[in-house]
Amino acid sequence: MRTVSADVFMDKFNSSEDGVLAGLGVKIRAKNIALSDEIAFGAIKMDAKDDTKIVGDFHALRGCFINFTLQGGISLSSANGKIEYKSGLSTISSVDLPSSDQEIYGGAHAGINLFLENSFMSANFGDLIELGANKLVSQNDTCAVNKILLNQILSLNAEEPLERLLLESKILELIYNEFSRLKYPNKHVILDEADKNALQKARQILSMDIKNPPSIKELSKQVRLNEFKLKVGFKSLFGQTPYEFLREERMKRALAMLQGSELNIAEISAATGFKNQSHFSKLFCDYYGTAPKNLMKNRKYYY
Repeated sequence: MRTVSADVFMDKFNSSEDGVLAGLGVKIRAKNIALSDEIAFGAIKMDAKDDTKIVGDFHALRGCFINFTLQGGISLSSANGKIEYKSGLSTISSVDLPSSDQEIYGGAHAGINLFLENSFMSANFGDLIELGANKLVSQNDTCAVNKILLNQILSLNAEEPLERLLLESKILELIYNEFSRLKYPNKHVILDEADKNALQKARQILSMDIKNPPSIKELSKQVRLNEFKLKVGFKSLFGQTPYEFLREERMKRALAMLQGSELNIAEISAATGFKNQSHFSKLFCDYYGTAPKNLMKNRKYYY
C-alpha cells in the first residue's frame, strides 16, 4: 500500500490539473457545498491505481457522518478505531477525530458524504446517537428511495438558486430517511438475497394479474415472506408499496389501451381491475392530469 502524508496529498490536489495527482497515481473529482454552518455536503469521484493510505491531519472531525458509498470503498481510522465505508451501503458514524488517517482502496471510488456538526446533532438527534465518540452507528443497504434521491441530487446545479433550494430539501430528506431507520427500527427490515428474490417474484405476480391481484395475505403465502417483510421490504427495495406499484401498473395499462385499442372506458376500467368506472376515471385524472375521455377523442373511433 502506498503511504503519503495528508499535507502532500492536499498540496497535489490543490495544484492538480484535471484532478490528476502527479506521482500518486490518483485522479480525483470533488464537489463540496456548505448548506449551513452545521451541515456540509460532499460528492467525490476517485480513481486510484494502488491502495493509498493518507497519514496525518486529513480530517479534523467532531460530529456525525452519513456516507453513501456508490462504488469502491474507503476507511477512516484513528487511535480510537477504524470505520469502513463500503460499496452499496449507507453508513452512519459518530466521529470525534482530532486527527485521522484515510485509506483509499485501489480502483474506482464514488461516494456522497453528509457531515453534521455536533451542535446540529445535539439539537435534533442527541437521543439517537452517542456524541463525542468514534463509533459506527449503523450500516445498511442503501434503500431504493435514497438511491433515487442521490441521483436527483447529483443532477442538480447548486449555483442556480431554485435548484439549490431543491438540492437542500432533498439532502434534508436523506437525513430524515437515515435517522428514521434508527428511530423507528420496526419500520425497516434487513433483506438478504432470498428476500430480494421473493420480493421480485411478488412484483412479477402483481404485474401479471392486475385485474384480480392477490391480497397481501395471499401474496405473502405465495412468495413465502411474512406480511410485514413483504410490505416494508417491498417499499425499501422498489421505493413504493405493493398498492402503489399495482396502481401504477393499472394506470400504465389503461393509458396504453386508451391510446391503442378500441375498448370503451367501461371495458378498460374492468380490464384493469376497477369495478367502478367513475372511480377509475377519477384515479386516472389524478394520475395523468387529464380525463380518459380526452385521450379517446384522439382515436379514429370514439365511443
